[in-house]
Amino acid sequence: MVYHFNLILSVVYLLIFLFPDHQISGYSYDSTIINWSGYNWRVKEGYRSPGPNQFTVDAVQLTNENKTLSLVLKPMADGNWTNAEIYSVTTLGYGTYSWTISSETAQLPAQVTLGMFTWEDWSTDTNSREIDIEFAKWGNSSDPNNIQFTVQPHTVPGNARRFQLDPSKGQTKVEFTWSPCGVSFRANKFDSVNQTEQFINHIDKINHVLSGNEKIHINLWLWASETPDTKGQPLQVDIESFTFTPLINCDSNLIVGNDSIIFPLFPYIKSHVTQFNSTFMQQSAVIFDKVQKLVLDTFCTFRLPN
Repeated sequence: MVYHFNLILSVVYLLIFLFPDHQISGYSYDSTIINWSGYNWRVKEGYRSPGPNQFTVDAVQLTNENKTLSLVLKPMADGNWTNAEIYSVTTLGYGTYSWTISSETAQLPAQVTLGMFTWEDWSTDTNSREIDIEFAKWGNSSDPNNIQFTVQPHTVPGNARRFQLDPSKGQTKVEFTWSPCGVSFRANKFDSVNQTEQFINHIDKINHVLSGNEKIHINLWLWASETPDTKGQPLQVDIESFTFTPLINCDSNLIVGNDSIIFPLFPYIKSHVTQFNSTFMQQSAVIFDKVQKLVLDTFCTFRLPN
C-alpha cells in the first residue's frame, strides 16, 4: 500500500513540477528597470491595456529614500492622464505575496483601480495565470464594495468576490497565498486613531492555477480610460513594501490543500521556472498544461488520512 502511494506521488511530482509550461515568448519587455523592496521591476510604458491608458515612466516614483513606491495619476497636456504599472523581472512562483499600503485605499475615485496580481503575457490557455487583488469600483460610485479578490476567469460565478473596506487612518495590508490547490486571500485595514482593524479573508479551493512564467504586477489605472473624479488634481498611492515568502516557508494554515495527498510534495515545488528554448516544449506547452491541470484537479480533492 505504501509502495503504491509513493508511486502515485512520484507520478504526480513528475507531471506537475518537472514539466511546467516552458513556452518561450516573443514579447518585448519594457526597458526601464527599478529596484524596490528587494526586487527588480520593469516599468510599463505606452498606450496599452488595461483601459486602454497611457502608461508613463514618470508615473512611477521611488520616494522616502527609495523605500516607498509611489504610483501617480496626473493630467497631461494632451488631455490624457498618466497611468502607472510595474512588473517583476523574475518569476516567484507559489507562496505568499504581501503588500503594505500607506495611502487610503477605501476612498479611491470610482474610476481608479489599484491592482496587485500575477500575469503571464504569453499564456494562451491558462487565463494568463492571473490572480488579483484590486481596490476598485469599476466606475460605479454607488457600489459600497471597494476591494475584490479574483482567480481568473472573473466571468465564472464565484471566481471574483467583492467586499467593503471602511475608511480609516492607517495602513492597509493585503496578501494572497498561492499553492497548486488554490489561493487564500487576506486584507487587514488598520485604524491608527481608534486602534482597531478590519479583517477580510477569502479562500478559493476550486481553481487550481499552475505556476509558469508569470510575473507579479502592481498598477494604478483608469477604468475604461475615464477621467478620475479628482477635480483635475493628481492622485498618488504610496506602497511601503512588497514581500514574498516561498511556499515551503509559509504558515501551513494559510495554504489551500494542506490536507490533500499532494501536500507532502509542496516542499519540492520549484519557486522559479527555467525557460528552455526547445521546439518540443513550445509545441507541447498547452498539452502539458492540460495534463497538469487534470492531475491537480484530481489529487487536490483527495485528503490525507487523519
